[in-house]
Amino acid sequence: MWWGMAPIGFGAWVPLVAGFKAHKREWIAWGTFIVLFTIVGFAVSTVEGEETNYGGGLLIVSWILHGATSFALMKPYQRRMAVRARYETQVAEAEHVDEERRTVIDLARKDPARALALGVGRPDLPGSRHGYVIDVNHAPAGVLASLPGINNETAAEIVHLRGELNGFDSIDDLGSLLDLHPRVVAAMRGRAVAL
Repeated sequence: MWWGMAPIGFGAWVPLVAGFKAHKREWIAWGTFIVLFTIVGFAVSTVEGEETNYGGGLLIVSWILHGATSFALMKPYQRRMAVRARYETQVAEAEHVDEERRTVIDLARKDPARALALGVGRPDLPGSRHGYVIDVNHAPAGVLASLPGINNETAAEIVHLRGELNGFDSIDDLGSLLDLHPRVVAAMRGRAVAL
């Protein structure tokens, strides 16, 4: 009898586990109810006499409950976990981009000649290790326009001004020469280099 009931007992945990993995409180509450219902069914079936069989009936009801709930939760659980997987992938990609930016900005500070040779800040060059940053001294106007707070006119002005000055010493230098808003300069510090 116990071996026959084992699948019923183990299956009762399915909605509860799905609720924890999917972070859905209502699924956790419903799963907890089903588990408790199953435990009560086991307890009643072990203490009752031969003349009554309420425990078996409770176990059958719990089996139907957790089976129906498991089937009902299957599609929403799969959708929720797929969204979560996409989200985790996007977070991992964003962390990779941030780490790569920090790495190449640090390289540009320590060894600008090497950074220039690797193509740091030049997403327009095939095979460059641009590092998700833009070199304000070498990138074309179209690429410069993708910087935060920089439009096509400002990008053209940057190209013109860097030609006259043989480049900028820093992002702050660029900001002061073009009279850019401090927030724009602050945003550019994490996304641009001046090689």
